[in-house]
Amino acid sequence: MDYNINGVIISEEKLNEYYDRLINEIFKILGIYESCEKTEDFTKYISYLDKVIPQLKGTYDILGNVVFLSLTTTLIGMQDYELLTHKKVRSLVFHCIDMITKTKVVS
Repeated sequence: MDYNINGVIISEEKLNEYYDRLINEIFKILGIYESCEKTEDFTKYISYLDKVIPQLKGTYDILGNVVFLSLTTTLIGMQDYELLTHKKVRSLVFHCIDMITKTKVVS
């Protein structure tokens, strides 16, 4: 099945490929956080979030799916790394992945 998203035709397969890629990008946040945690320098963590957040906002603008608004606001909240623990970052990353997984198109 194809989807007409704001005038752009996207196949179910391509949409799911995008969601899979996005899941990988979100999962990468945890590894970057862990690496930064060891050095106590969170520059790469913030820089990576600064890359992913606009992508999610753009996805929300195109798809209009509130899940991507929630993902965007979650990652914005995760920028305040001084208030986070490893356990909290891990929990939020897996929560985001779960949201995306539930959004995937099931045939």
